Amino acid sequence: AALLLVVLGLLAGLGWSAWRQRQRRLERQSQLARHALDLLNALPEAALLAGGSGAIQLQNEFSAQLLQEFNPPGELPGPVALAVERTQRTGATEALEISANGPGSRRYQARVTPLSGGGENDRRALVIFLDGNRPARRMDLTQRLTPSLAHELRTPLTAILGHLEILNSCQLNEETLWRRSLGFVSSESERLARLVEDMLYLARLERAPLDLKPFDLQRVAEEVIANLAHLAEVNQVVLSLQAPFGLPQAYADPDRIRQVLINLLDNAIKYAPGCSVTIQIAQQGERLAIQVQDSGPGVTPQDLPHIFEPFYRSEARPARPRGSGLGLAIVQSILEQHQAPIQASSAPGSGTRFTFSLPTESAIPLSG
Repeated sequence: AALLLVVLGLLAGLGWSAWRQRQRRLERQSQLARHALDLLNALPEAALLAGGSGAIQLQNEFSAQLLQEFNPPGELPGPVALAVERTQRTGATEALEISANGPGSRRYQARVTPLSGGGENDRRALVIFLDGNRPARRMDLTQRLTPSLAHELRTPLTAILGHLEILNSCQLNEETLWRRSLGFVSSESERLARLVEDMLYLARLERAPLDLKPFDLQRVAEEVIANLAHLAEVNQVVLSLQAPFGLPQAYADPDRIRQVLINLLDNAIKYAPGCSVTIQIAQQGERLAIQVQDSGPGVTPQDLPHIFEPFYRSEARPARPRGSGLGLAIVQSILEQHQAPIQASSAPGSGTRFTFSLPTESAIPLSG
């Protein structure tokens, strides 16, 4: 009887361990689906994820509305479904034009980009529909971003799917292996979440107006340094602020300027570990000049003109930190809204410097 109880206890323990592993896999898969859907909803165009058979797996609201114009409603148009199958076989992006049903119907350009690097059952593609009636600048931006976005989405998806396969094949006694795979899945899920958050922030920048008002720029810089102190300590980076006493107030959107400083310091901390990063603020007439300087390895002349491009990755940094690739693009977008262009200067081994300026409160004429 005692032996039977021991055996039953062991079986119960093994069953509980297997159940917990299944629950963790389901939780990770659900988290991945939520992140992917959030990313699709952050896009300003109709977008969806299609499986290997052309079936729609996830789609944003724009896509659901657009597909009602085709027959049968709510499904991928035949030419697009065929393009999905071809691009998953060849690994090449395809672009095609399709027409909705009815007289005077709209014409759309569909861009189909493969996402998966897994097995036959894991193949999927990102499909984005561009409306020919949209402004040319917006269409051009979307067309340029789509391949890069697909690449950034493909990398964590492939890693997550690959490690989910490992988890599904793990034996109960291979705890080290499934714990390592769970760590990879968690890391890539967090990376996908950061990408979603930055895409949503970029989308809000285009819609929400600036909240311009006077504010203490030096205090905002101090708060940013305090918020990033732990990250700087982990990366052995020394943060400092240089600003003279009695600076006038800046006139801008304080929340967005705070985001500019956060992104610039976060970028410097990641790419200049073990170095120093300094924010300098100085008055120049009726403007405040802001400079963020690090003493890190610097940027090559070939990479410097491209560092504000979304998702740009330097080939000279293969072991890059895993950010979203949108931090500096957000900085440039915010400062363009303020009509405050930003300049970057750097040289290998000499660090990198970002400079921009904001008007002071006295530079803004009183209304009424």
